[in-house]
Amino acid sequence: MKLLEYFKNTKNSVDNPYDMLPDGIFILEGDGKIVEVNYKILEMYNAMRYEFIGKYFSDFVEGGVGVLNQVLKTNQCVCTKAKLKDNSSLVLEINILRNPENNYVYVCARNATGKQLEQNSINERFTIAQKIIDEKNDFLLTSSGSILSSLVSIAGFSRALLDGIGGNLSNKQEKYLNIINTNSKDLCYDLEKLFALFREESKKNQYNCKNFDLIGLIK
Repeated sequence: MKLLEYFKNTKNSVDNPYDMLPDGIFILEGDGKIVEVNYKILEMYNAMRYEFIGKYFSDFVEGGVGVLNQVLKTNQCVCTKAKLKDNSSLVLEINILRNPENNYVYVCARNATGKQLEQNSINERFTIAQKIIDEKNDFLLTSSGSILSSLVSIAGFSRALLDGIGGNLSNKQEKYLNIINTNSKDLCYDLEKLFALFREESKKNQYNCKNFDLIGLIK
């Protein structure tokens, strides 16, 4: 009995061993002319084998031979778009192997549409995050001069008061002014370090901080 014959996958051809592979396969001549494709390619393109044989790789894949040269040059897979009859979107991940004996080029084409969509989503989120970081850095670096100037002024005024420019101080006043002076200088130091990191991150290397001018104050 040939009962088992009814359960064979009639879509696969036993004459083409490449039909058993899970990825799409193009077999090309050196000039990019297609000599064979496997069933997976037919499935991706929703086409018949005769529509490929004798045609050129560039008729079915954007970039054509240029994509193959890029793979050879970088030794890495390259993503490009398939040219489909219904103009729908299909992203292919291309890798190749050249056979020097018969000058055939074996092209592996994987459906990377989902992978490309995921990468696009990651790129979009990265772009948004980078924009937020840039805006944050711009704001902080633009306002850094004013912030540091205020802190330098507080430290300078408190130091001037401690030096007696406003008259004699009580012990309690001197105690609080010392706290103000120390804390403002510490905060100024910390912020200068923080702003330095922002400048490095944004590659902007200038901000203006006005030093406390005791002579100007006296005048």
